[in-house]
Amino acid sequence: MVPRLYFIFLLTLAIGPMSSQEFLDHENVWIVKRIGIDSNGETVNFFYQYQFAGTELIDSLEYSILTATATDSLVELAAELEAGQYYRAEAQRVYYRDSLDGPDVLLFDMGAQHGDTLLVGPLSEAVVVTAVDTITLDNGDLRKRITVLGNNSFIGMVEQEWVQGIGSLQGTMTGFLALNGLMELQCLTRAGVVEYINGDCTLTSLGGEMPHLTVSIFPNPARTHIWIDHAADSAIGEVVIYALMGLSVRRIAGPHLSVIDISALAAGTYFLHIRTEDGVTQVVPLIKQ
Repeated sequence: MVPRLYFIFLLTLAIGPMSSQEFLDHENVWIVKRIGIDSNGETVNFFYQYQFAGTELIDSLEYSILTATATDSLVELAAELEAGQYYRAEAQRVYYRDSLDGPDVLLFDMGAQHGDTLLVGPLSEAVVVTAVDTITLDNGDLRKRITVLGNNSFIGMVEQEWVQGIGSLQGTMTGFLALNGLMELQCLTRAGVVEYINGDCTLTSLGGEMPHLTVSIFPNPARTHIWIDHAADSAIGEVVIYALMGLSVRRIAGPHLSVIDISALAAGTYFLHIRTEDGVTQVVPLIKQ
């Protein structure tokens, strides 16, 4: 017992105090990618920028107010629905409410332990903690990471990673999308310094064109193998395959990926998150026969 307690003590020192206040820092800027379907049935990527601005006292507790901006007029309404929600931290938990008189809803709990069951979001969706470890950020900091698995009421089983001070690596900012499997955090900057990056971190001004790849896979539908073709200077560095329900089923690291064996996948629809070695990501649908 003593060695284990000693290890936990050292781990706590390494990753710093377990406070959720960093998540509410008003100098944080999140860039989040959401995967959508257009009128032609094609997958498209929409980008959002989130930041806290201003505070409100509710029942003598201080809440930070979320702002949200979309990159496309088609999804501006979704951003407007998320903007204006209220967030507060309590020890290692983050709560939010969508109105001044609404109930507090649990968004994250960085104090959860392996095997714990938590109820998150306005639908009280149950998630089970499947792993607790650490992650090294791009600025060199060590942060606690909690992996949870839950059943989304609309799309099925979804895995999500929560990181101390950042929130969800899947880009979730509100409980309405607490277990959405079609979102991805691109980057987080704090006071202009990059802490986490999984894509492009230059999107602080959302009026311009988003970075993208020109990627195709063939054959599609496919049975055993697919070939990746893209018109970019940087080589493909990683491909993550997600099932339609949002759960990652396979991760393939480079360098120079061009052919992927998919024979072990069950028949169905998948999404390939294809990332170049310089960090630009595109999502491509795949039908496995």
